[in-house]
Amino acid sequence: IVGCNDDATSEQLKQIDALLTEGKVDSIGILLDGIAMSDLQSGSDSAYYYLIKTEYLYRKWIPVESDSGINYSVSYYQSTNDKEKCARAYYYKGVAILENMDLGLAILMVKQAEELANKTNNLLLQHKIFETLSHYNSLAYEYELALHYAKKAYQVSKELNDKNRQAIALIYMAGDYHSLGRMDSLAICIQECLPLTNFITDRDKAYLYTRMGELYTDSEPEMAKKYLLKAETLHPQLWTYSALSNIYLIENDT
Repeated sequence: IVGCNDDATSEQLKQIDALLTEGKVDSIGILLDGIAMSDLQSGSDSAYYYLIKTEYLYRKWIPVESDSGINYSVSYYQSTNDKEKCARAYYYKGVAILENMDLGLAILMVKQAEELANKTNNLLLQHKIFETLSHYNSLAYEYELALHYAKKAYQVSKELNDKNRQAIALIYMAGDYHSLGRMDSLAICIQECLPLTNFITDRDKAYLYTRMGELYTDSEPEMAKKYLLKAETLHPQLWTYSALSNIYLIENDT
């Protein structure tokens, strides 16, 4: 009886994980709540459950208050040959638990995830890791490294033939080029990204228009303001206001 129940739980976890992969995150909470701790009859099921739950909470923007569950997953998968799940466990430990407490340690966790993911054929997992490492290195002012990973994310997104991911990678690259003062490269990224705007959200469009405003700030400030105000309408955010502020200061409009 215990053995049959264990198989049922394992199958249920696989089905929930498939929903995660398909992006059907809203369907998962009730299914996870339906799994009792007594249903987790093996270390394999427990590790899988905590991995899925941590990923679910992170993708729903729900704070993960304890790292004991994902630590169990990391420890379990370290002792197996399942590089894909081990990479995911490292990744979600980094982004869900450590991002807001210790950026350096979060980067270390995601780097360990990268090392394992590169030994798999899971392009979606690799892309997720590259994109996160680009973002984290940008937060750490390591713009060359951020650009390196944005380019890797862009390459994988092309292999996946995913226009949305391509556009977002180009926006990341544009931000890094701006931070590095490489405005010609920034302009190229923008030109490549513009045909892909139908594939991205208004929030991502706001980042793109902000980069366009930054590109034209010195040469054509009126055009720059046009793009920045458009970005503000779509999604108000720090970089847009900062760029607008710089233009108004240049114009002595205190």
